[in-house]
Amino acid sequence: MRDIEEEIQEQLLLVNRSRNRFNYLAQGAIFLMSTYFQKVYEIQSDLVWISTLVFCIGMFFRGYSTEILFLKKPQAFRFMSIAGYFFMAIGWTLHLLVIFHHYGDTSENVSYTMMVVTGIFIITSQALTSSKDSYYTFNTTLALGAAAVYLFDGNPNNNYIAWGFVGFTITYVRIYSIAHKQLRRTIELQILSDREKRRLQDLIDSVPAVILIMDKNYSYAGANTFAQQMFPHILSQKVDYTSAEGYTQFIKSFMISDKLDDVKEISINLPSGVRHMMVNLHKTSDGGAVIVALIMDELVKIREELKQQEAKAQYSSKLASLGQMAAGIAHEVNNPLTIIQGSANIINRLIRETPVDVEAIKDFSDKMLQTCKRISKTIQSLKSLSRNGENDPFASVHLKVLMDDCLNVCIQRFKSSEVELMLPELEDGTYVKGREVQLGQVLLNLLNNACDAVEKKASPWVRINVSTSGEWVFIDVVDSGDGIPQDIRQKIMEPFFTTKEVNQGTGLGLSISKTIMSEHSGELLLIEDAPHTTFRMKIPSVKKPTRQVHS
Repeated sequence: MRDIEEEIQEQLLLVNRSRNRFNYLAQGAIFLMSTYFQKVYEIQSDLVWISTLVFCIGMFFRGYSTEILFLKKPQAFRFMSIAGYFFMAIGWTLHLLVIFHHYGDTSENVSYTMMVVTGIFIITSQALTSSKDSYYTFNTTLALGAAAVYLFDGNPNNNYIAWGFVGFTITYVRIYSIAHKQLRRTIELQILSDREKRRLQDLIDSVPAVILIMDKNYSYAGANTFAQQMFPHILSQKVDYTSAEGYTQFIKSFMISDKLDDVKEISINLPSGVRHMMVNLHKTSDGGAVIVALIMDELVKIREELKQQEAKAQYSSKLASLGQMAAGIAHEVNNPLTIIQGSANIINRLIRETPVDVEAIKDFSDKMLQTCKRISKTIQSLKSLSRNGENDPFASVHLKVLMDDCLNVCIQRFKSSEVELMLPELEDGTYVKGREVQLGQVLLNLLNNACDAVEKKASPWVRINVSTSGEWVFIDVVDSGDGIPQDIRQKIMEPFFTTKEVNQGTGLGLSISKTIMSEHSGELLLIEDAPHTTFRMKIPSVKKPTRQVHS
């Protein structure tokens, strides 16, 4: 980047050229008019032609420097411009001297010419604010020349005019100095402002997102390169409020609202296809808005793929859980089947005996019926807990029924793993609000996790505690473990995080359970200050059972 002083000098040269480009032509016209009106042809002096020649030389230098040297040789332009102003000032001085000596110091022609010179002095002082060299060259030469004409004419009465001109010049030099500093400062601030604008524009253009500036009339007043590439000809277009597109409706609702910021994920139909964007809106002080839209096509694609992978993982996790439950239930069903088979054999033998022992047959038949009910209850619990309950309505769920279904499915696993399961005493009137299937799945997942965690420990046990507080019911699943290590507590409920061995767990159980509890306006918590590993289900309670409670 160029030095700022170089840019200031360049801008001062531009101002000097623009302000004085035709100034020398105007001065030439005034000089010739003054010469004509003073009736030069009556003045018998070679100074007339000398002053005219000198002035014309100055005009030539000024014209040559302004029109030819400025673009090609800035330094030569400066030198030639100074020379031009010097010769023009000398020309005016000689012109005044000719008139002064011809008409005398009391002539109206001298007064008029002096007024013209003074006017040129003032006008040129304003025009030459941007150039110190040109200002001092022209105005000092002109002022001192005019003062010398009066000072050395031999008339003491004219000395005050000469010294007045000197004072006039000093005053204007001071005014010029202030004006030049102000102009220079203004140019410097403009350069700094332009640099910051360029930096900001470069920064905005480097952002791989759509950035738009919308004015209070809902027209797009600015756009970065990315936006213009995606939406050609967008500048000066207006937001079409008649469109039903989500993007347009989002902007419309935001602008009429009291919000200062808003963000929303939106899909936009473009000729190239559907583009997914995260659109952020921010109102500006002038009534417009800044629109920033981040392209999310890849993210949406990845998100859809993750959803599919998560669905597959959830399905695998559910199959694994069902496999564990099926193994326990197979054992649980196998024992009753043995009882049924034995009872059936005894009945078969009894009916062949004479006389038939009816009471014995009746006892064994009742035993078979009770055993069948036991199997049916276990199968029903498994069927209930294994189905998808996402679309079930929220209802009052009897806590005892909920826990019985879970225990029917998992009790045999605890027995076969030799893990002691300690159950609470439940009140008949305890109800919670939710989807029975999903809450049962959460509780079953916590019980299975607890059993996995302690089955290889000495004297393993798992305890269920139930408590109530106000509008909440708390179900704690506590195992005999020493708790979750500090370094993984924050990650224990993240998707796909697991402490189990490879192929032993998907890492989705707690994550899914946490999501289910959140949908129930409750929480799944890890109690960190408990002496043993403790997970808590926090569920909203209901006072009286109702057939259906909508969330």
